[in-house]
Amino acid sequence: MTVPALAAEPKALYDTTCVACHGPTGKGAIPGVPDLATRLGKSDAELAASILNGFQTPGSPMAMPAKGGNAALTAADATALVGYLRTLGKS
Repeated sequence: MTVPALAAEPKALYDTTCVACHGPTGKGAIPGVPDLATRLGKSDAELAASILNGFQTPGSPMAMPAKGGNAALTAADATALVGYLRTLGKS
């Protein structure tokens, strides 16, 4: 049985891949970037797929690139990011 590689530390992933657009609290750092809290009603699988494949909000002129523009991001990293996103704003 193969054990999957551990993802990088989720906060570090967020800080290096997501924070430039989504900001430190996920509320959006630049105009047109949605508050991530509005996306958390989706399943973990849907959120991970959006991270890996990119996402275009209908009607928005902006789109999130696949893997947030981080070509090294793995599926395990996306799963770790989803877990981290669910903690934002809960401290």
